[in-house]
Amino acid sequence: MAAKALLDRNPTPTREQIAKALGSNLCRCTGYVSILDAVTRVVDLGRGVQYPEPQVCDAAEVHRADARAKVLGTALYAADLTLAGMLHGAVLRSPHPHAEILEIDDSEARALPGVITVVTARDVPGVNLYGRALKDERVLADVRVRQIGDAVAAVAATSPEAAAQALAAIRVSYRLLPAIADPAEALKGVRHLSTTAGICWPKKRPTGATRKRPWHKRIWWSMSHTPRPSSSTRTWSRNRRWPIGMTRGA
Repeated sequence: MAAKALLDRNPTPTREQIAKALGSNLCRCTGYVSILDAVTRVVDLGRGVQYPEPQVCDAAEVHRADARAKVLGTALYAADLTLAGMLHGAVLRSPHPHAEILEIDDSEARALPGVITVVTARDVPGVNLYGRALKDERVLADVRVRQIGDAVAAVAATSPEAAAQALAAIRVSYRLLPAIADPAEALKGVRHLSTTAGICWPKKRPTGATRKRPWHKRIWWSMSHTPRPSSSTRTWSRNRRWPIGMTRGA
């Protein structure tokens, strides 16, 4: 859709303009080159540039290993696999975009036949946080839920039916909190929202207010404000605030 919108605005963009327009949509795991090549080819075809016809092998020479099983419906997917003694999991999720969790009563669910256990945030060992660059997502919601679908409790049972029945038996008391669903409304009067602490900073901070940067921003700040190492040593040590094993390019 981003490529279509770009070509509607500019039918003959350069490769750099294509890359900029798709910059927030591309993913590193898929690679950039083939996607940019595809959009560039559409632009060239619009200009009348001729491309050679793609070479297609004889269908008799190409055999996909799983084609027959998928066509006949006999292929096994993850949901089709079973093991002896296997348990079935289910997750209870929040129906509210923003609410405080007052109480979770799972006593009735735990007493149901076939239910092995019910876990909530209090059962999570260690820190109830996860994430890639910044660990700011709750494994299970503790004090509040911040979106529809936040995980509140999880169930392990001997069958999918028992797990579903246990979810229905869990009683969660919520106190609804204000929620903003409009991006334009969310930007009014707010400069930064800390999801970890639940703090909103106004556009003009009060005197003496401080906020610690997330670790990845602290590293970037250190890169920008710390002199480059000598040419003989490119790997920055911990005292220069650069992760061990990472090197800065020349």
